[in-house]
Amino acid sequence: MYVPPAFQFSKAEALTFVEANDFGVLVTRDLTMSYIPMLLKKTANGLVLCGHISARNPQVEAIRAGKTAKVLFAGPHAYISPTMYTEPLRNVPTWNYQAVEILGTLKATAPENTLASMTAQVEKYETEWAIGDLSEKYVAGNLRGILAFELSVDEIIGKNKMSQNKPQGERSRVADQLGADGQDVIAALMRKLNHKVSNGDQT
Repeated sequence: MYVPPAFQFSKAEALTFVEANDFGVLVTRDLTMSYIPMLLKKTANGLVLCGHISARNPQVEAIRAGKTAKVLFAGPHAYISPTMYTEPLRNVPTWNYQAVEILGTLKATAPENTLASMTAQVEKYETEWAIGDLSEKYVAGNLRGILAFELSVDEIIGKNKMSQNKPQGERSRVADQLGADGQDVIAALMRKLNHKVSNGDQT
C-alpha cells in the first residue's frame, strides 16, 4: 500500500484501528482471499492475529505450510467532491479513508488450543451466549470442520487519508460538508485530526 508521509498511521493508531475494524481479508501468496474476523493478541513473542477458516478452504495448505500472508483491514470511507472546497476548479475528486495492512507468517493452531482460540474470539462479541453452554459432542463436531491459525505480525502499514494535504480551513470546510451529507463518521475523524493539529500534535 502506498502511504505518503502526510497520511501515515502510527503503529499504535494502526493497532487501535485493527481492534475496532477487525473483519479483515486474509490474502495468501496465491492471491486466494478469505473474509474473516481476526482477533489481535499480544504474546511473549510479539503480536499475532488469530482467526479460523473452514477446513475445506484452499488456504489451509498455506497455513499448514507456514507461508507468509497479508491481512487487509478497511474502515470508514467517503467520496470527497471538488465542490466541497473553496475553489472547486482547483481541486479534483478524491476519497478519504482508513486502512491497515499487516504482513506476517501463518501458523496452524494446535488442535488442543483451538477451542481456547475460538472462545476468546466469541467472548469479544458475546454477552449472552457462550461456547461452554453447548454439548461437548456438538462443539467437537464443529471444531473438526475448521482450522484455527495465528499470523505473527512482522510489518504493519496504516493509512489515514483525511485531507491532511489541504489547509486546515479547507479540512474543516470538507468535514462540515460531509456532516451535512450524513457522513458523520468521516466528518468526526477529520475534526478530531484538526483538533490534534491545532493543539500542536502532528501525528
